[in-house]
Amino acid sequence: MLDSCQALKVVGGDANASENIYWVMRLYLYCMISANSYLFRIKTFYCCILIMTVFNSCFLLVPYEPSKEEKEDVFKTVKWDKQILTDFSKYDSLAQILLSNLDTIINYKNKTTYVTIIEGGGKETKELANETCYAFFDGNDYYDIKKIPPYLSSKVDCLWTLVGKPEIKICKEKRPANLSLRINFTERKNNVLECHVLYWRLTDFDNHDSFYLIKDTALSKDCIYRIGITTDNSGW
Repeated sequence: MLDSCQALKVVGGDANASENIYWVMRLYLYCMISANSYLFRIKTFYCCILIMTVFNSCFLLVPYEPSKEEKEDVFKTVKWDKQILTDFSKYDSLAQILLSNLDTIINYKNKTTYVTIIEGGGKETKELANETCYAFFDGNDYYDIKKIPPYLSSKVDCLWTLVGKPEIKICKEKRPANLSLRINFTERKNNVLECHVLYWRLTDFDNHDSFYLIKDTALSKDCIYRIGITTDNSGW
């Protein structure tokens, strides 16, 4: 007889898809043997098929977590981006105008950006932001690089477009740097992500982006070029 603990293995977070099928089929066979009516057996069959479909779909939605060895294998193959090395002066031009106007940009954003506060009872109120860091990237109006002081907007937008519209993060404090340009994410095998980032005024030994493995090279006195291995592309 199939006990309840074994039957519940089909919903266990540690079970893989093949285990789910195995236990669902065992449950189905037990029900079929125990059933006294043909109608009940038919209902049991379709219920088991439905359960199997739902749980296997759920497991397919869970990202595969690569092993330590798989991450290290990818890391062994990463290479410095020749375009970044060749065109560093363009990235640095964008960086210098942002760094020179760091406080101005953040103060402007705090005066023009509203955040929604949810109070007791679900009541919503809007307040001006009071952030020390802001991110900018393409494709989202809220994070549009053009939403900085107008006299800077056109020049920054031009330089940003020239270097391929990388994700930008600027901070008053070094968290982990005053300025970060996230150049690209490349999905490698087994869900391993390779990321290239330029940091200006990076805090010593900081790994704020939570990379599993990193390698750095200095491109200037203030700029570090980092390649990192991660499995998370959710953002800063």
